[in-house]
Amino acid sequence: MDIEDVIGLDDGGARRTKGVAEIKIRTRKIKDIAPEEVNVESFVPGTQQKVWVRTWGCSHNTSDSEYMSGLLQKAGYNIVKNEQEADVWVLNSCTVKTPSEQQANNLLTQGQNDGKKIIMAGCVSQAAPNEPWLQDCSIVGVKQIDRIVEVVEETLKGNKVRLLTRNRPDAPLALPKMRKNQLIEVLSISTGCLNNCTYCKTKMARGDLVSYPLNELVEQARRSFVDEGVKEVWLTSEDLGAWGRDIGHTLPDLLNELVKVIPDGCMMRLGMTNPPYILDHLEEIAEILNHPRVYSFLHIPVQSASDAVLNDMKREYSRRHFEQIVDYMIENVPNIYIATDMILAFPTENVEDFEESMDLVRKYQFPSLFINQYYPRSGTPAARLKKIDTIEARRRTGLMSELFRDYTRYPENRIGEIHDVLVTEIAADKVHGVGHNKCYEQILVPLSSCEMGKWVRVKITSVTKFSMISEILTDSSTSSSSSSFSFVLPVLVLLFTIFLLVKIAKTTSSTVSTIASSTTSQVVGGSSAATAAATSSTCLPTTSTVSHQNERVIEATNGRREISRWKSREGANVKPRERDNEGYRKRAAALCIKGVGDDTHVLLVSAGKDGGKWVVPGGGVEKNECAEEAAHRELMEEAGVRAHTLRNIGLFQDDVRKHRTQVFLMEVLEEKATWEENEFGRQRIWMPIGEGTEKVKNSHRAILEAVLSS
Repeated sequence: MDIEDVIGLDDGGARRTKGVAEIKIRTRKIKDIAPEEVNVESFVPGTQQKVWVRTWGCSHNTSDSEYMSGLLQKAGYNIVKNEQEADVWVLNSCTVKTPSEQQANNLLTQGQNDGKKIIMAGCVSQAAPNEPWLQDCSIVGVKQIDRIVEVVEETLKGNKVRLLTRNRPDAPLALPKMRKNQLIEVLSISTGCLNNCTYCKTKMARGDLVSYPLNELVEQARRSFVDEGVKEVWLTSEDLGAWGRDIGHTLPDLLNELVKVIPDGCMMRLGMTNPPYILDHLEEIAEILNHPRVYSFLHIPVQSASDAVLNDMKREYSRRHFEQIVDYMIENVPNIYIATDMILAFPTENVEDFEESMDLVRKYQFPSLFINQYYPRSGTPAARLKKIDTIEARRRTGLMSELFRDYTRYPENRIGEIHDVLVTEIAADKVHGVGHNKCYEQILVPLSSCEMGKWVRVKITSVTKFSMISEILTDSSTSSSSSSFSFVLPVLVLLFTIFLLVKIAKTTSSTVSTIASSTTSQVVGGSSAATAAATSSTCLPTTSTVSHQNERVIEATNGRREISRWKSREGANVKPRERDNEGYRKRAAALCIKGVGDDTHVLLVSAGKDGGKWVVPGGGVEKNECAEEAAHRELMEEAGVRAHTLRNIGLFQDDVRKHRTQVFLMEVLEEKATWEENEFGRQRIWMPIGEGTEKVKNSHRAILEAVLSS
């Protein structure tokens, strides 16, 4: 028999005229079977059968495979990793590239030769179900993944099933899932797209944009974090930036709600977004990427740097638009990690067009660059164009690949850096865990010394083209540099009650960078402090990449906010302060230094009622504010200084008052001349760092000693 998805059945078995597909059974004449060949064993679905699932393509396909595996597992099927053990293969295909489609074709043939039952899922089966090589297997379309159990059952019975109707709702988000990585939730926020690129066949499979409702997405993320223990959520779709445009929303609406349900110690990563849809929301997207629980990572496919080629591709943006996005993100998201895609040898691309693409790569030196040689996809407008000679196409691909190999985001001068890393995967060598810092740089951690799903503080020991290799800093190693001043109370209590006047002074990046390059992280208070630092980590530019383009300034727009904060400290309208999971109040401080060697000075402010001592500008972290933002804000309010961050010095802990303070090294950009010095009884001063160590409160000495001892 063939079972074909034609129109649909309702719950009572009645045919629907409007709806979703009816199952129509077409019988064929079956040859007489000799009595001795009849199999009289009972067939009980899911009791013994084993299923192997293979996935190609994007993370959206990965999510679909996780749903199908979860449904099959719940139905009693055994999902296996070895294809030869399986009774049935589910091949979740990708139609973006000819090679991946050919791999699916070859594997289907291999499976049939091995006597396996085959089900072809994904974009290939949806976009081209009538291909000759798909006629002898079952097919399930991209909108039918919630019916995979039915398809497997019928296929095991010897039937061929073809479920392809798109005239039905998408599969619910709350379906059972069998995650490839138990620590990562791949969350599809929409299906389809709004574009009509001339080279792309995915639109033929996924159709027009259909966005999942905002409340369902937020609930799925919350459930994944809270109920199922995931540590990362990866947002995915054919075009992340287009989400919501069919239901009256925009992407920032969704992102602003999602960050509210990300617990401490967990992260969110944004997926691929095409340039046209991010241009409208640059400021909002940058703000989200700066959130402490969102990776500073963005995947923006450019495909070509030639406006002529982009026009022929119908990409609906220009090179200028793409550069506008990248430049804005580099300027407003410190040390952002930007990935992009290139299609080379598109039929209308000439040598000059190719050189424009090469020039764009030289300009930005993208740390992740997906280089794709153009392949015509049947049924697309570009497939009718004359192809570029294969030898020339390979030459261009080779030249860009060589250019990509010639630069790195991980030069040797990064050895010795300290990073907080969330480890969620095991490396292919089975010796290292794979972790990422705030800006999504890949850092390999010794597997024997780390725990999956935990933040660890590491020191970079070596670098490669695609990652940095590290060693874990244990309690003793992280505090060893502070042992020389172990007499100092392990405390940092920042009490700021007064505001002051400012003089204009600018320090040069070069002098501050000299000090910053030798600064190392210090942790006071043991492993619990290290854990807290990790869960609130921020990604800061290294000294080799510091520039005014990377400055991040949190500045009060007028005096009203400063007066309001002063009143709140007197007991009125007190703002809520953030505390971590262990009940410690989160605090932040800004350590500003200028000069080199014996001429090194540090910016301090008078502690007022604290016995006339001087302190490092800082204070409490407020709700919906990360530590770095708080440090900038407190610096502005306490000393009237604008600055940009160079690096995270470390976490300092006060077990008596239950405070944990994240301290950031900063370069001063401007000291406000209009600041009214002594208005609230405070003063600010540039003091030699050695002298400052003696004149600050005991709990602040550790901060200055951390710089002096490095």
